[in-house]
Amino acid sequence: MKYLMLLLIFILISCKPKATGKRTDFNETQNPTNENELVKYRFNITMEWATRIDEFVVVENTITGHIQRKVEEIDDDFTVIKLQKKKYLESSLTTLIKNNRQRIEKKKNARELLKIIKTDDTISLYSYGLSDKSKFIKEYFAVMKTIYPNNHSFEYPKIIID
Repeated sequence: MKYLMLLLIFILISCKPKATGKRTDFNETQNPTNENELVKYRFNITMEWATRIDEFVVVENTITGHIQRKVEEIDDDFTVIKLQKKKYLESSLTTLIKNNRQRIEKKKNARELLKIIKTDDTISLYSYGLSDKSKFIKEYFAVMKTIYPNNHSFEYPKIIID
């Protein structure tokens, strides 16, 4: 009887469905695979007291989105900037994400930078400290400037050292 119980427990544990949600094939995950499928991108580029979340939806070769931002102790509420619908060229965000695929592994003290959401899968990319996050944001702004060239929200601040 004791062996039968152990066997049943072993079978139950080994039959547990495998968890999905972390896929490393970025091409399959981040780009729509059919006409009506959409992919959501959520960039969390909050730095210290300046909160900023950029959200985009890609569907049928177009990209739309908005930026939510708030500066603590200055803004009472979030400012929302809606971005106009644009034709989406896969290579821009795809290249950014492929260049940062090492960020998929969540380590100690990680902060989520980007979440890519599809109907059947989600991938998150992480940063480790302000300097690391700043490097990613600079690269991200350069990519978004190619999609929205006249939008000042994607201009990385220039630092002048005297």
